[in-house]
Amino acid sequence: MPTVIGVRFRRAGRLYYYSPRDQDFAVNDHVVVQSGDHPQLGRVILAPTELAAEEIRTELKEIERKGTPEDVARLEHFKDQAEAALETFRELVRSRDLPVTPLQAEYSFDGANLIFQFSSDERIDYQALARELAEVLEIRVELRQVGPRDRARLTEGLGRCGLSLCCSTWLIEPGNVTVRMAKDQNLPLNPSKISGVCGRLLCCLRYEHEMYLEGPLTTDGADAATDDDAEPASQQASPGRNRYQPEDDLARNFLAPGLDRAQPEDGDAKKESKPETPSRRRSRSRRRRRRRR
Repeated sequence: MPTVIGVRFRRAGRLYYYSPRDQDFAVNDHVVVQSGDHPQLGRVILAPTELAAEEIRTELKEIERKGTPEDVARLEHFKDQAEAALETFRELVRSRDLPVTPLQAEYSFDGANLIFQFSSDERIDYQALARELAEVLEIRVELRQVGPRDRARLTEGLGRCGLSLCCSTWLIEPGNVTVRMAKDQNLPLNPSKISGVCGRLLCCLRYEHEMYLEGPLTTDGADAATDDDAEPASQQASPGRNRYQPEDDLARNFLAPGLDRAQPEDGDAKKESKPETPSRRRSRSRRRRRRRR
């Protein structure tokens, strides 16, 4: 089995395998590799390890050399220049009134090439725009149009969960997300409820989808089964949740409102609930099905 190291060029980018060529590399080391016509500076994510040949889908290239602090400083310098170039791109788009949203600018490691990524709701001919940018910036310019998911990844932001977007932090491939997943999880089929900031279906719909296919933990009217002698909090468990009533009074203070079903103290009036008849159960089931629809 060949020995490889894993290199990543972006925070949430793909992992590429390279041959270490008898050099010693550790995680977080910087390396210089040849990518296309230009060199690139990447960071080691996977230390030298043996990998089956079947898992290497492309030709295994070799590392040019180990990165130096000067290489890292040079890359940071190009990042600062890329911000200024992106602002020039925005001004040019505004002056031409083009339906284009500039997203990111990135210099190659040798500074000979500049790549702009942008989004647009329509297909446009941007060759003339690329030539004009090349004349203003005096560098070879390449324009790339990206889709809605890549737009959210490049601009970053917060999801409805309050955390940074998965695609901009750790998620490499969103995978195949379908409306069927939302149906299996009994979610409302409202686009505003199951769509992310990119306008597409939430990537997180597939995270727990397999668990939902196994069915709910409990059903209406079923006792919450346990492996120990803990007493259930109620005679009926709610769908998909097991609730228990702790014996310790101090622990009961941490229960959510409505979960404490302890007996009331003397002097407190408590209404006894009427026994549930089969007709009442059927009516409740019909109401529940109508709400789900």
